[in-house]
Amino acid sequence: MHVSETTLVELLFNSNDYDLDPVRFLRDVIEIAKFDNIEDETVLAAAKFMKERNINPADSVHMAHCVNENHRFITQDLDVKDAINNISESPRCINLRSPNPQV
Repeated sequence: MHVSETTLVELLFNSNDYDLDPVRFLRDVIEIAKFDNIEDETVLAAAKFMKERNINPADSVHMAHCVNENHRFITQDLDVKDAINNISESPRCINLRSPNPQV
């Protein structure tokens, strides 16, 4: 069974809605399905960001891609900016709320 990235975000929202541990939930999904064009490490990183840093599902997937692929992360959400800037190996965060967004 193949699963899309959109389904990944939906699964993370479902783990929130049903009060499931997102890391455990996605580990179980990985056992029965393959995510298309997404490494398992990125899938689990998204779940960990959501669980440990209280980041919403969509931003946690975005954040996991950026960190695992060493890209910059653009956001208007200051909580997400703070969370990503607290990850030592993370890329710098561009804050779109500032008058002059800095990298």
